Amino acid sequence: MRLSWISELPEDGKLRAQWDDLVLESEHPEVFLTWEWATAVARTYKSSLQPWIGTAHEGEELVGIAALAKPSPTTAVFLAGSTADYCDFISRTEKRDEFVRQVLSNLKESGIRTIVLPNLPADSATVAALRGNRDFRSFLRVGYQCALVKLGSEEERRFLIKQVLKKSMFRRAMHSLEQLGPVSLRHERGERLQEGILDTFVSTHVARFLATGRVGNLVMKDRRQFLFELARLLAERRWFDLMTLSVGDREVGFNYGFRYEGSWSWYQPTIVNEFADSSPGFCLLTKIVEDACKDPEAKVVDLGLGTEGYKERFANAQRTTLHVTLSSNAIDHWRARGRYHVATAIRRRPGLEALARQAQRGISRGRKSVRGNGWFPTLASAAARVRGFVAGRDEVFLYQWPDGTRSSVTGRELVSLSWENLAAAAMKYSEDRETLEYLLRSADRFHIQQHRGYVLPGEDGIAEHFAWVAPYEGFVVAELGQTLRANSPDKVMIFDCWTPPALRGRGLCSQAIQQLVSCLIGESKDVWIFGQVTDSALLGEIERAGFRRRFSLVRRKILLWKRTQQQSYEGYTLSNSETSPKEAVR
Repeated sequence: MRLSWISELPEDGKLRAQWDDLVLESEHPEVFLTWEWATAVARTYKSSLQPWIGTAHEGEELVGIAALAKPSPTTAVFLAGSTADYCDFISRTEKRDEFVRQVLSNLKESGIRTIVLPNLPADSATVAALRGNRDFRSFLRVGYQCALVKLGSEEERRFLIKQVLKKSMFRRAMHSLEQLGPVSLRHERGERLQEGILDTFVSTHVARFLATGRVGNLVMKDRRQFLFELARLLAERRWFDLMTLSVGDREVGFNYGFRYEGSWSWYQPTIVNEFADSSPGFCLLTKIVEDACKDPEAKVVDLGLGTEGYKERFANAQRTTLHVTLSSNAIDHWRARGRYHVATAIRRRPGLEALARQAQRGISRGRKSVRGNGWFPTLASAAARVRGFVAGRDEVFLYQWPDGTRSSVTGRELVSLSWENLAAAAMKYSEDRETLEYLLRSADRFHIQQHRGYVLPGEDGIAEHFAWVAPYEGFVVAELGQTLRANSPDKVMIFDCWTPPALRGRGLCSQAIQQLVSCLIGESKDVWIFGQVTDSALLGEIERAGFRRRFSLVRRKILLWKRTQQQSYEGYTLSNSETSPKEAVR
C-alpha cells in the first residue's frame, strides 16, 4: 500500500470516478463520503481550511482515501467534519486497519499532535482500527444518535405508510393546509436549480431561525456557497433532491436532501413562517416517508444529526456517531478528556450552564474590546459600568412632530417589515454582531405581531435602516423602566431605530423618520419619538428630521433607590393623564 498526500483536488475525472467507486465498496456507502462532497467543501472553504487528502494505492488501484484538513500545523480534522452527518476513512473493510495505521503513522511523522474526527459512525470498521493504534491515544465519546426510518419489505412498507398517515397530528395539519389549496410534494433533482429555488430555500431557512430566536448558519456567505456548489455537483449524479411541500402554487416547506444508494436524507429542512401553525414540517416529513416507501430502490430515510422530538414519531431504528480525539502525548489526551467531563457536568445543571455561557460571552466581548480599543479604554469602560450600577443619572428626551407641519419625503420609499427583508438583512450583515442582535429582537416582535416595523431599503433592495411604531399609551421606555400614558388615542411612538454601524453618518435615520412621519400623519396620528441624552447621533437625526423637544424624563438612582422626574421644554405642559407622581417615582 503506497500512501501519498495532496492539498488540492485535481479536476480530472479519473480521481472522481475512482473515489466514488471506492465509496461504494465501503461497508456503509454515504453521500457525505463522495468526491462531490469533499470537492464542495474544498472549493468553498479554501481560504480558511487547508485540505490534506491521503490517497493509498496498490499498483494503479486506489484502495484508500483519508479526506482530512489541517486547521493548524499540529492538528488534523475530517475535511467535511463541520458539514457532513457521517465522516470516515474510505476503503474496503478488509483494508481499513492497514490503511488507518499508515495514515496515522504518517501524520505523526509530519508533526501532527492532535486529530479530531467528529461524526464517525460507531458501526464503522475504523473504530477498531483507531482503538488498536499505538501512535495516538484515542478518546471516543458518543456524538449523536441519528434517527432512521428503515423501510423493509413491501408488506412492512405498506404498514409503515398506514402508520404515518393515520397519525392525528398529520391529519390535523393536512386538514389545515388543504383549506388553503391542494397539498403536494415535489422532488427537484436538478432541473430547477437555476431558477432561484435554492435562493427561496435559503431565505426561508434564515427567516425560520430568526422566528425561533436563533441565527442560522445560512446567514454566512460561505455556508450558502457551499450548499449551492454541493447541489450543483450532486445534481450531476442525480444524488441531490430538494423536496418541496406546496399548497396550491405556494411553497410552505423545504428539505435540502439527497438520494444515494437507497438512502433518502433529511439533511436541512425548513418551513415558511406564515404557515408554521399548520405544521407543514411534519406534513413534509410524512410525505417524504410515504414517497420513499413507494420507491423500490429506497431502503432508509435518514433523519440525520440531532435529537429533535418529532423524529421519534417516525424512527424505527437509530445509528450512533462518535466524536473521536486522537492525541500523540498523554498531556493532550487527558486534557481533552478533562474538558469533556467538565463540560458534561456543567450541562447537567442548567443554571450553571447559563452562567458559564454568560461568562464566556463576557470574556469574548472583553477580548474583542481589548483588540479593537486597547487595555486602557476597555478598563475605563468597565469602571464606568460599575459606577453606573452603584449610582447614576439617566435622561431621555421625548420629541413631538409639530402640528400642521408636513414631512419632506426624499429618497427611497419606506416599506413594511417582512420575513423576506429580515432574512436578507441577516445575510448581508452576518458579520455585524450588533445588527444580528437587533434583527433577532425585531424578529421576535414581528413574530408575535407586536407593533409595526418598517425598513428603508438600499439600492440592492436590502434594508439600510429599521424603525418601529407603537401606541403611545402604555409604551414602556425600557431605558428608564417608565410607562407612558396618553391623553389621546391618536398618539404613537417611533422607537428602536437602527442603522447598521457601517452605514451610519449618511442621514439614513432622519430620512426614514421623515418618511414614517409622512405615513403616520396621513393616518391622523400625533407622532412622538425619544432618545437617550447620551446618544447624540440619534438626537441629531431626530432634530434634523424636524421634531421638537417637548420634555425629558430623568432617573436618578443610588443602589436600590430610584426616582424619575420630568422636565418640560418650550413651554410644553404635561397633563395628568400623561404622567402622575405615582408613575414618576420608582
